Amino acid sequence: MAYFLSKGINCTPHGGGTLCVLHCGQATVLKDPLDELWLSGRFDAIQVEAGHEKAKLEHLVELGLAESSDEARALALYRILTNCVICPAKPKIIRSLLNRNERRIYHWICKAGLRLTTAELVFLFDRDIKPRPQLLGSENRQTLIEVVYTTETIYDGMLESKMEQAAMCDVVINAILGLLHKRRIILM
Repeated sequence: MAYFLSKGINCTPHGGGTLCVLHCGQATVLKDPLDELWLSGRFDAIQVEAGHEKAKLEHLVELGLAESSDEARALALYRILTNCVICPAKPKIIRSLLNRNERRIYHWICKAGLRLTTAELVFLFDRDIKPRPQLLGSENRQTLIEVVYTTETIYDGMLESKMEQAAMCDVVINAILGLLHKRRIILM
Protein backbone atom coordinates (compact mmCIF):
# COMPACT_ATOMS: atom_id res chain seq x y z
CA MET A 1 0.00 0.00 0.00
CA ALA A 2 1.36 3.44 -0.95
CA TYR A 3 0.21 7.04 -1.06
CA PHE A 4 1.01 9.31 -3.98
CA LEU A 5 0.54 12.78 -5.44
CA SER A 6 0.90 13.69 -9.11
CA LYS A 7 3.36 16.33 -10.29
CA GLY A 8 3.19 18.57 -13.33
CA ILE A 9 0.63 20.52 -15.30
CA ASN A 10 -2.04 19.13 -17.61
CA CYS A 11 -1.22 20.73 -20.96
CA THR A 12 -3.73 18.79 -23.03
CA PRO A 13 -5.62 21.11 -25.38
CA HIS A 14 -9.38 21.07 -24.84
CA GLY A 15 -10.88 18.24 -26.81
CA GLY A 16 -7.54 16.41 -27.07
CA GLY A 17 -7.64 12.63 -26.83
CA THR A 18 -4.44 11.76 -24.98
CA LEU A 19 -3.18 13.41 -21.83
CA CYS A 20 -0.09 15.61 -22.06
CA VAL A 21 1.70 16.53 -18.82
CA LEU A 22 4.26 19.32 -18.59
CA HIS A 23 6.89 18.85 -15.89
CA CYS A 24 10.18 20.80 -15.65
CA GLY A 25 9.88 22.02 -19.23
CA GLN A 26 9.33 18.56 -20.68
CA ALA A 27 6.00 17.40 -22.10
CA THR A 28 5.10 13.75 -21.58
CA VAL A 29 2.15 12.06 -23.27
CA LEU A 30 0.29 9.62 -21.02
CA LYS A 31 -2.10 6.98 -22.34
CA ASP A 32 -4.42 4.54 -20.63
CA PRO A 33 -4.04 3.50 -17.82
CA LEU A 34 -1.34 5.97 -16.70
CA ASP A 35 -3.43 9.02 -17.57
CA GLU A 36 -6.26 8.02 -15.22
CA LEU A 37 -3.84 7.34 -12.39
CA TRP A 38 -2.04 10.68 -12.88
CA LEU A 39 -5.37 12.55 -12.98
CA SER A 40 -6.57 10.85 -9.78
CA GLY A 41 -3.54 12.09 -7.80
CA ARG A 42 -3.57 15.60 -9.19
CA PHE A 43 -5.47 17.41 -6.43
CA ASP A 44 -5.52 14.90 -3.58
CA ALA A 45 -3.34 12.22 -2.01
CA ILE A 46 -4.41 8.81 -3.28
CA GLN A 47 -3.81 5.41 -1.72
CA VAL A 48 -2.77 2.60 -4.06
CA GLU A 49 -2.87 -1.08 -3.16
CA ALA A 50 -0.14 -3.51 -4.19
CA GLY A 51 -0.41 -5.13 -7.59
CA HIS A 52 -1.21 -3.68 -10.99
CA GLU A 53 -1.95 -0.15 -9.69
CA LYS A 54 1.35 -0.10 -7.79
CA ALA A 55 3.26 -1.03 -10.96
CA LYS A 56 1.58 1.84 -12.85
CA LEU A 57 2.45 4.20 -9.99
CA GLU A 58 6.10 3.12 -10.08
CA HIS A 59 6.17 3.92 -13.79
CA LEU A 60 4.75 7.42 -13.11
CA VAL A 61 7.42 7.93 -10.43
CA GLU A 62 10.15 6.85 -12.88
CA LEU A 63 8.82 9.43 -15.36
CA GLY A 64 9.04 12.09 -12.62
CA LEU A 65 5.28 12.71 -12.75
CA ALA A 66 4.45 11.45 -9.25
CA GLU A 67 5.92 11.08 -5.78
CA SER A 68 4.98 8.17 -3.56
CA SER A 69 5.70 6.71 -0.14
CA ASP A 70 4.89 3.44 1.61
CA GLU A 71 4.87 5.04 5.08
CA ALA A 72 1.82 5.65 7.28
CA ARG A 73 -0.41 8.44 5.90
CA ALA A 74 0.88 11.46 7.88
CA LEU A 75 4.54 10.58 7.41
CA ALA A 76 3.98 9.58 3.78
CA LEU A 77 2.37 12.91 2.92
CA TYR A 78 5.19 14.87 4.57
CA ARG A 79 7.86 12.88 2.73
CA ILE A 80 6.02 13.13 -0.59
CA LEU A 81 5.63 16.89 -0.27
CA THR A 82 9.28 17.38 0.72
CA ASN A 83 10.18 15.91 -2.68
CA CYS A 84 7.94 18.34 -4.55
CA VAL A 85 8.36 21.97 -5.51
CA ILE A 86 5.27 23.94 -4.51
CA CYS A 87 4.26 26.64 -7.00
CA PRO A 88 1.30 29.00 -7.01
CA ALA A 89 -1.24 28.09 -9.68
CA LYS A 90 -2.57 30.51 -12.24
CA PRO A 91 -5.46 32.29 -10.48
CA LYS A 92 -8.99 31.38 -11.52
CA ILE A 93 -11.85 33.85 -11.62
CA ILE A 94 -13.95 31.86 -9.14
CA ARG A 95 -11.93 30.54 -6.23
CA SER A 96 -12.75 28.62 -3.07
CA LEU A 97 -12.33 30.41 0.23
CA LEU A 98 -9.24 29.57 2.27
CA ASN A 99 -9.12 28.90 5.99
CA ARG A 100 -6.68 30.82 8.20
CA ASN A 101 -3.85 28.27 7.94
CA GLU A 102 -4.24 27.95 4.16
CA ARG A 103 -4.17 31.76 3.77
CA ARG A 104 -0.95 32.03 5.76
CA ILE A 105 0.78 29.20 3.87
CA TYR A 106 -0.45 30.60 0.54
CA HIS A 107 0.90 34.03 1.44
CA TRP A 108 4.33 32.50 2.13
CA ILE A 109 4.21 30.51 -1.13
CA CYS A 110 3.28 33.53 -3.26
CA LYS A 111 5.31 36.29 -1.62
CA ALA A 112 8.47 34.73 -0.17
CA GLY A 113 10.72 35.62 -3.10
CA LEU A 114 11.87 31.99 -3.45
CA ARG A 115 10.27 28.57 -3.66
CA LEU A 116 9.86 27.43 -0.07
CA THR A 117 10.05 23.71 0.65
CA THR A 118 7.55 21.88 2.80
CA ALA A 119 10.13 21.62 5.61
CA GLU A 120 10.75 25.38 5.46
CA LEU A 121 7.00 26.07 5.61
CA VAL A 122 6.67 23.75 8.63
CA PHE A 123 9.59 25.56 10.30
CA LEU A 124 8.01 28.99 9.73
CA PHE A 125 4.63 27.79 10.97
CA ASP A 126 6.07 25.86 13.94
CA ARG A 127 8.07 28.91 15.09
CA ASP A 128 5.01 31.16 14.49
CA ILE A 129 6.97 33.34 12.07
CA LYS A 130 4.42 35.41 10.22
CA PRO A 131 4.94 36.59 6.62
CA ARG A 132 6.11 40.14 7.43
CA PRO A 133 7.31 42.58 4.73
CA GLN A 134 10.93 42.35 6.00
CA LEU A 135 10.92 38.61 5.11
CA LEU A 136 9.05 38.78 1.80
CA GLY A 137 10.13 39.45 -1.75
CA SER A 138 13.30 38.72 -3.65
CA GLU A 139 15.11 41.61 -1.94
CA ASN A 140 14.62 39.90 1.46
CA ARG A 141 15.48 36.38 0.31
CA GLN A 142 18.74 36.22 2.26
CA THR A 143 17.08 37.42 5.46
CA LEU A 144 14.44 34.70 5.20
CA ILE A 145 17.09 32.05 4.53
CA GLU A 146 19.03 33.18 7.61
CA VAL A 147 15.87 32.92 9.74
CA VAL A 148 15.24 29.33 8.66
CA TYR A 149 18.79 27.99 8.40
CA THR A 150 20.69 28.20 11.65
CA THR A 151 23.60 26.15 12.95
CA GLU A 152 21.02 23.53 14.02
CA THR A 153 19.31 23.23 10.62
CA ILE A 154 21.97 24.05 8.02
CA TYR A 155 23.36 20.53 7.64
CA ASP A 156 22.08 18.45 4.72
CA GLY A 157 18.70 16.90 5.53
CA MET A 158 18.65 18.22 9.10
CA LEU A 159 15.74 20.63 8.61
CA GLU A 160 13.63 17.95 6.88
CA SER A 161 14.20 15.40 9.65
CA LYS A 162 13.59 17.91 12.47
CA MET A 163 10.39 19.26 10.90
CA GLU A 164 9.08 15.72 10.41
CA GLN A 165 8.69 15.68 14.23
CA ALA A 166 7.43 19.28 14.59
CA ALA A 167 4.17 19.93 16.41
CA MET A 168 2.73 21.91 13.49
CA CYS A 169 3.74 19.46 10.76
CA ASP A 170 0.26 17.96 10.32
CA VAL A 171 -1.33 21.42 10.30
CA VAL A 172 0.96 22.58 7.49
CA ILE A 173 0.51 19.36 5.50
CA ASN A 174 -3.28 19.70 5.75
CA ALA A 175 -3.06 23.35 4.65
CA ILE A 176 -0.88 22.45 1.65
CA LEU A 177 -3.25 19.64 0.67
CA GLY A 178 -6.17 22.06 1.09
CA LEU A 179 -4.48 24.53 -1.27
CA LEU A 180 -3.83 21.72 -3.74
CA HIS A 181 -7.44 20.53 -3.55
CA LYS A 182 -8.69 24.11 -4.04
CA ARG A 183 -6.37 24.41 -7.06
CA ARG A 184 -4.35 27.30 -5.61
CA ILE A 185 -1.01 25.50 -5.97
CA ILE A 186 0.59 22.93 -8.25
CA LEU A 187 3.32 20.43 -7.48
CA MET A 188 6.39 20.11 -9.65
